[in-house]
Amino acid sequence: MSYPQAKIILVTGGVRSGKSSFAQSLASQYERQVRYIATAEAKDEEMRRRILHHQKNRPTSWNVIEEPIWIDQYFAPNEKASADTVTLLDCVTVWVSNLLLQKDPMGKEMWESEKGLKKVEEQIERFIHALRETNHKAILVTNEVGFGGIEMNVLGRIYQDLLGWTNQKLAKVADQVYLVVAGIPMLIKDDEKGVMQKLGDL
Repeated sequence: MSYPQAKIILVTGGVRSGKSSFAQSLASQYERQVRYIATAEAKDEEMRRRILHHQKNRPTSWNVIEEPIWIDQYFAPNEKASADTVTLLDCVTVWVSNLLLQKDPMGKEMWESEKGLKKVEEQIERFIHALRETNHKAILVTNEVGFGGIEMNVLGRIYQDLLGWTNQKLAKVADQVYLVVAGIPMLIKDDEKGVMQKLGDL
């Protein structure tokens, strides 16, 4: 399989679908410096195991940056990375969760108020704006959480809605979008070829 040299690539799929492995294989296709932005924080044992798994499966030569919140700074046009850099962000899913769980000055989590949710949306918009203006290649990993059905609790539903909204905006900006199912990547958008495939046509 050959991969067109798209500027922005979005890789989406369900949990354990193989999307991170595929995104890493894409990043390795470029003969460029790879910068890996990890958004996860080791807050419990299960997450520590997940982080360790990702660490073992990526090349040691990659420049790893751990940033749970302020990721837009790494995509801004005036950012230090050169055009020869490929930035792999893994993942948008955890990042959106981190944004919702931030505390406001009153000690409330952002998802608990309309004002907090608006600030989260503004932060996502800033990231998308930076991504649109970036001067280097970017590969973004995200989840299709809607595949699991509608959450029964309020936070879960807010999270699903916000991540779905974010994914749609990222897909619009991306030159290519891949959907990974059971380890199989399917190209569903390719602006380089003027192709937008429907899932029913795959």
